[in-house]
Amino acid sequence: MKTNDRAAIIAQSLFGKDFNVTMPQSGMSSVLAQSEELTQRFTFALMAADQNFEAAQLAGWAWVDTTVKANEKYLYRIYAAVPSSKMRIDTSGVFVGLSDFQELPAPRDVSAAFGNKSVLLNWNYRDFQNIYSSFFVERSEDSINFKKISNLPVTNFLTQGSEVPAMMYCSDTLDENDKTYWYRVRGISSFGEVSTPSVSVKGMGEEGIAYAPDIKNFDVMADSSIQLKWEFPQKGLDKLDHFVLSVSDDADGQYRVLDDKIAATARQVSVKTNMSSNYFVLSAVNKRGRKAESYPQFVQLNDATPPSVPTGLMGEIDDNGYISLKWADNKERDFHGYYVYRSNIKGEEMSLITPEPLHYAEFCDSADLKMLNSKVYYAVAALDKRYNKSVASTVIEVTKPDKIAPTTPVFSEYKLEENKVILSWINGGSEDIAALRLYKKDPTNTKANGQWLLVKEFEPTDSSTYTDENVKGGVTLSYSLVAIDNTKNESPPSVPLTLTVPIDKKNKAAVKSLIGEADRQNRKISLGWVYDEKNVVEYQLYKTVINAPYSLWKVLDNNTLAITDTEVSASNIYKYAIRAIFTDGSMSVMREIKVEF
Repeated sequence: MKTNDRAAIIAQSLFGKDFNVTMPQSGMSSVLAQSEELTQRFTFALMAADQNFEAAQLAGWAWVDTTVKANEKYLYRIYAAVPSSKMRIDTSGVFVGLSDFQELPAPRDVSAAFGNKSVLLNWNYRDFQNIYSSFFVERSEDSINFKKISNLPVTNFLTQGSEVPAMMYCSDTLDENDKTYWYRVRGISSFGEVSTPSVSVKGMGEEGIAYAPDIKNFDVMADSSIQLKWEFPQKGLDKLDHFVLSVSDDADGQYRVLDDKIAATARQVSVKTNMSSNYFVLSAVNKRGRKAESYPQFVQLNDATPPSVPTGLMGEIDDNGYISLKWADNKERDFHGYYVYRSNIKGEEMSLITPEPLHYAEFCDSADLKMLNSKVYYAVAALDKRYNKSVASTVIEVTKPDKIAPTTPVFSEYKLEENKVILSWINGGSEDIAALRLYKKDPTNTKANGQWLLVKEFEPTDSSTYTDENVKGGVTLSYSLVAIDNTKNESPPSVPLTLTVPIDKKNKAAVKSLIGEADRQNRKISLGWVYDEKNVVEYQLYKTVINAPYSLWKVLDNNTLAITDTEVSASNIYKYAIRAIFTDGSMSVMREIKVEF
């Protein structure tokens, strides 16, 4: 203890009656205080052992084996002397031989920051944390003879958990300024070995410049130049070398140098900038390049020039109607933001949709997909800090995804021939129809199981007629149409057209003497007919207004030979047709009549 400070620390930690490095906190219980004391004893004892191998040996934490051979490796295992009945403590081991010897690496990345009779050193710690427990810092006044700045090594106390500081720091006081000093660092391992020194760094202390200039006023001249005036203390002139003037468009932004050679005797300067808003900083510089800066001086120029028109405007829309707009950034120094305009109809006056200026060249909007307009139009204008606004950009159009179904097509006419159905239709009024699908329901098709089957898909430029020859006489068929637009939207299906295909119209004669009489006073039309054929099951009557296709009106039994139509209106021409249906499914030729009402 008398000859080794680290041994004294360990002895006091292990056997001393008192050991308080920090005072117990107010209100701390005696149990917690004892626990804190034990932690401090343990921490400082291990730290001292890490810094002195002889002390670690005395503490029972180190051992030297002198019986080893050069061509052998050894496995060592350490056991705690605590009986297992008291506490189970695991062993620890190492496998090592003399051939594993390596020179200790020199510390690296040493740098120094010199100040007024002071220096702050730092070097790489993270890469050496498992090699060195502490470091010696050495100083020289001739770059040859180095001495430790302290007999106490520099030790890291900042490690918390797994967080390891990247650098180690140490400060030193210089005897005088304007004199060159050299510094280097040596690492100390936990075995007491000292590494070779690092590369040395040098520098000299210097007194910083004590006074800063004070910009008192300014004038904006007729040619838009700015004249700045300042003061500087007389007692600071002996250290002053020159002034440097810098400018920025933001008080806390990046400054650029306007003039770096202003004479130390100057107290005013005239400059020009290309910015409307200017923050000027004047720096006093001494002969060693040290600076002392003034407070920023704000100067606002008259500005009526708007920024350039935004370019590169592009827009994208997704299936939910969300629109993303992007354009090229404006580069003006006094740029402030953007306004975005929108319209739903091409050529109409556009509305401002961003009351507050945007500070980034992008914007998100949304479109109502249920509205009938198929496109949305956008333009962008730029704004500077004086709220001068540019002309609006080129208008772009964004095409909305089509979610509106096309108009349902309708059947306009049909004809029935032997084993043949001829259909005609009107496509509908939608301009974006891409296809038309014809469906059929045929009760004789057992595979269809009563479902609608696609007959054919037509392009909108195809003929709007179709002849279905895949039919059988006496079968009642249904047809329906569906329109599809360019984005695969489908119209509701048309009202089904239901009709019965004749079996052989040539072998069955039409009914005789179909007569129609208009009774305008009682608002009715009376129909009557005569038919001599046998095996008639029923009569099918069809009705229409002139120039429109027939539709089935009434089905009558074979004993009914007359009927009255009361669903008529004045000034119309009505057409009626009748045919007989026989027990074998065949039918007669149609008999038609016109009645003016």
